[in-house]
Amino acid sequence: MKNAVIINLDEALANSNHRKKLLEGRLKDWSQYFENAQRDTINPWCRALLYSVNSNNMAVLLFTCRPETYKDSTIKWLQNNKIHPFSYKLCMKPKECLSFQLGDVKKDVYNSLKEDFKVMFAVDSETKSWTDLGLVSLKVEEIEKPAGKTA
Repeated sequence: MKNAVIINLDEALANSNHRKKLLEGRLKDWSQYFENAQRDTINPWCRALLYSVNSNNMAVLLFTCRPETYKDSTIKWLQNNKIHPFSYKLCMKPKECLSFQLGDVKKDVYNSLKEDFKVMFAVDSETKSWTDLGLVSLKVEEIEKPAGKTA
């Protein structure tokens, strides 16, 4: 059984702030949310973490609630951002999972992986689902930057 780290693709590895407005309110536009993922930028700190996990001979499990129908575009985004296919296992929302509840999707994905991987921790903006599964979870929080300032 290989040690692994779960990294959430949306909001940890990818900066998806520009898409958040599509999920606000009662009617959530999931299809546009997923379609606009190609415009995400990479979070350099998280790419560095992914490289570090790989260099310590641990698996990276990239988790996303994106349905498997977005697999090709997701892989293309990863390649464009210098995340090579040999460095991760992409864990997408299974076709048979009809729920958009994060806890349900994460549970389904985790249950499909736990026989092959010993998950050391998860990196995500939503941590409760992982801790409910008995995992250590590191919370990603957005840093508000003053207007006109960069990193």
